[in-house]
Amino acid sequence: MVAGPVECGFESGMWTAPMVIAHVHRKFDIEYKRGGMEGLLRRMGFSWRKARPRHPKAASEE
Repeated sequence: MVAGPVECGFESGMWTAPMVIAHVHRKFDIEYKRGGMEGLLRRMGFSWRKARPRHPKAASEE
């Protein structure tokens, strides 16, 4: 998971809860509900963050 979702076979560059749950199920054959996965990741030191859209007139990061 640390490598990122693209390296784990997903198209998006940012993890979502359903993607993490699917990845864990595919890799370890364990099923989690969202609340259980959130608790597990929190105990492991991860936190959920919400992506924010970039304003069209914002300075680019080049």
